[in-house]
Amino acid sequence: MRSIALLPLLLFFAADASAQIAGNQVYGNSSSQNSWKSILQSGSPNVQLSDSTLLLTATVVSYHRADRYVAVLGLREEGPTVADCNRNIQERLDRLQSALQKSGIDRNDLFVDIVGQVRMYDWREVNGKPWDMEEYATGFQISRNLIVRYRDKEDIEKILALAAEYQVYDLIKVDYVVENEEAVYDELFEAALEVIGKKKQRYLAATGMKLLPVSRIYGERMLQVQPKDLYLKYQAASGSKVDSDYYNRKTRLFAPKFETFYYDGMELPDMDRVLHGDLLEPSPAFVLKLQILYEIDRG
Repeated sequence: MRSIALLPLLLFFAADASAQIAGNQVYGNSSSQNSWKSILQSGSPNVQLSDSTLLLTATVVSYHRADRYVAVLGLREEGPTVADCNRNIQERLDRLQSALQKSGIDRNDLFVDIVGQVRMYDWREVNGKPWDMEEYATGFQISRNLIVRYRDKEDIEKILALAAEYQVYDLIKVDYVVENEEAVYDELFEAALEVIGKKKQRYLAATGMKLLPVSRIYGERMLQVQPKDLYLKYQAASGSKVDSDYYNRKTRLFAPKFETFYYDGMELPDMDRVLHGDLLEPSPAFVLKLQILYEIDRG
């Protein structure tokens, strides 16, 4: 029989080892994409005019190559007792960390995260009756994450190859880290001011209105979007399917459908300017939404 692990939160995905830098977390991307899109698209429109004020909004995105990366590898061990699970998973972790250090990864760039410990259950017949089943405990399952920090993006291939030698196949995710975020913010802010300045001149020329010399920042929101949140699913879901027709006593087996992902970049209808949009590789995107309120001169 196949054992069933009951987890309060599913952190691992059933997928083959892959060098996809985004990680297996892309299988659950739809909710994260809707989240950051709703944040940016919420609030006031790009231009809002009242009897006394003019509100202008600029939304600017900037792509930047990562300075370092943080990969999360998932391990899982099953056994009849907690002690057995702990011993076996710790041996795998020790051997994998030793191999990574020999390959050039610093010990300070490795961290083991204790994720969970749960009982495992299965089903069995009661009194020899196949229609009468009961659930019973079969053992335990322990989960650990190995967090690996590295600077050369090509190191992910080496990390995955070494991990596979110790039966670690789950690349959960890879975070991209840009170290000088203050410089990114300065660049975005200046670009947003320039966009708003051009909008202001355009609307003043079109309407003939005059504004008071004093303005104030009405709203500001900055958001970083990781590349893993910009992958979309392509093709039908992988896996075969059996469809039974009870009345005609026929069973149809559907062929497996290949499933993959592609990097979609940023697609927002109200983006005013894109900085460094010529980067071919998936990169972190920083988005700044700036609003400035002007008072109309009624004199």
